[in-house]
Amino acid sequence: AASVKEDVRATYGTEAARQVTVGEDIFFNDRVLTTKTSSTVIEFRDRSTLEVGPRATLIINRSVFNPVESVSEKTVTVVAGAFRFVSGVATRNSNTEIRTPAGTLGIRGSIVIGVVSPQGDVFIVPVQGQPTWTARSGGSQRLSQGGALVVVRSTGHTVTAAQVPAAFVPLIRGIIAQLGSAPPALQGFSKAQAVNNGKSEIVTAGLQFQRQPAPGDTAIVRPLRTSGHSDIADLVAIVEKGPGSTLTAQQRADLKRDQDYLSGILRAQTALHDTNQVNGVTGVVQELSTVLTPDQLIALGSSFASLAPQDAAVIATTLTSLLPNERSTIIASINAALPPGQQPLQTAAGGQVDENQPQNTSPPPSSPEPAPPLPPPQSVHLLSDH
Repeated sequence: AASVKEDVRATYGTEAARQVTVGEDIFFNDRVLTTKTSSTVIEFRDRSTLEVGPRATLIINRSVFNPVESVSEKTVTVVAGAFRFVSGVATRNSNTEIRTPAGTLGIRGSIVIGVVSPQGDVFIVPVQGQPTWTARSGGSQRLSQGGALVVVRSTGHTVTAAQVPAAFVPLIRGIIAQLGSAPPALQGFSKAQAVNNGKSEIVTAGLQFQRQPAPGDTAIVRPLRTSGHSDIADLVAIVEKGPGSTLTAQQRADLKRDQDYLSGILRAQTALHDTNQVNGVTGVVQELSTVLTPDQLIALGSSFASLAPQDAAVIATTLTSLLPNERSTIIASINAALPPGQQPLQTAAGGQVDENQPQNTSPPPSSPEPAPPLPPPQSVHLLSDH
């Protein structure tokens, strides 16, 4: 538990609920619950984070991570509440499943914000990446980066959009009001936890999977309740109705305000992924320095650099701080792992890695273009479970 605001509880099976405190371990099949004013951030060993707001219920179904084998897989269930998932260390074999009462979201290295109503209705915005949504009926679809998904659990009615329509912005404001535009300051792993992490990370992925059997594909996530009002269900009717043929001056001003707000929020969320990834590779390398040989540690850092070339200098600096006598070997190994076209790492005066050395031979990007306008109502694609 990397952050805890007020009263957060965890239960396992039929055991009595225990209070979650900052720095406490969360375990396989723990059910985590927040009150109407509490929230928490759970940090996984690969430094991905799952944040939930008030009145949330979530279950940690599986967390498998072996960076040496380049495997990272986790399954979590969000029964209810606002949530934000930000991925961490990049691995070749990576998959995260977020199960909900209405279906399952499959993620590979991205940021997702969303909310699940007590009735099991789902609203999701894939801020980065293109996750796959699988409905309870079994049909799957790829979601657009920067788009939106709304699912009404009771009917299976689904609304997808390539870009977030203005009608969805109030829900996003509600999510950000509960979670903030960025997670709160997080408690790092303790020294003892870091040592245990290093030992856990070299347990074979196969054995970790064996110890943590995930729920079957047919396992049903039941909502907290099946009656009552759902703001998410109301969105379907609002979007299908549309704003009408003409907009008043005030409506145009409101639309521009919502566009500016949405663009700012999406940019802020995207930055979180880069932070988690850098924290992840440096933290994991440091944890494994106590259980791997120097050659194995250098090979691991080089593997990380091949998957995240933009972090190559940071990885090299971390390795040289741990293995100061292996500096030339580290730089050579990382340079050999970088993809074609990447600027090789150099060594600055004094033998340190030059972190200011550009990592890409392409010219620097120009100023970012303004975010595209929100799509007209007719661009929203209406689907059903059938």
